[in-house]
Amino acid sequence: MSSKQSETERSSLEEDEEVKSVDLMSNADAVMSHWQVSQAFMRMARRTKSKEVKAAFIQAEQRIIQNLFNTLTQSQLNEQRKKDEFVDSPELRQSPPELSRLVQNFPRTLLSMFMFKKKWNARLFCDRCKKYAKLSELQVFDLCSKHHECVALHCIPSVSELNDKIDPTSVIDLYRKQALMRSEDDRGGDGRNEFIFARSMYSEPVHNMATIQELVQCNDVSFAEDQRSDGVLKALEESER
Repeated sequence: MSSKQSETERSSLEEDEEVKSVDLMSNADAVMSHWQVSQAFMRMARRTKSKEVKAAFIQAEQRIIQNLFNTLTQSQLNEQRKKDEFVDSPELRQSPPELSRLVQNFPRTLLSMFMFKKKWNARLFCDRCKKYAKLSELQVFDLCSKHHECVALHCIPSVSELNDKIDPTSVIDLYRKQALMRSEDDRGGDGRNEFIFARSMYSEPVHNMATIQELVQCNDVSFAEDQRSDGVLKALEESER
């Protein structure tokens, strides 16, 4: 057996180990749908007098359960790969500890910003206070547990603003409106969407460079502090010559 084959088998075993415990509650709709069909087949199997028909219904019921397990397992594996693709990147693993919450919820956005300047001290413009906020100053809030929707804000809504809202949906919309970053699971379950200043980020961070560049040009994202320090260093170097 070649080394490549052994590595493939070892990787497959590790993946199986990761998904041996399938989360049914997060896929409750699919589980209920399969269970209802399964129960219908079993009722038909009990009612029929033909051994052949009974065996066919039992086999179909077993196939439904197996298909459900395979679907949930593959879905869990795909989600794990998508999550690890960004969160486990070398750049994000070396990010400052104070950015850990942002990295966890907005890995694509944080990785794209870092790749743009190879620095972590970018600042985002907060339209509420009209100031540039450090990434470490942003607060992360969970809005929807079902779709894992998160937002990052610099200035959180005031008590008076919240009191004016008559229902939880209005409060959630207020947080969305004031968010500098937002992320949520795709409604179809195919992945995760991330937004910065309402601009969608691509799955591949390299393709987000144009978006970051555009935001920098319109002053939503600031690296001005770095540029000023570079200018000071250049001036000192010239004065020493």
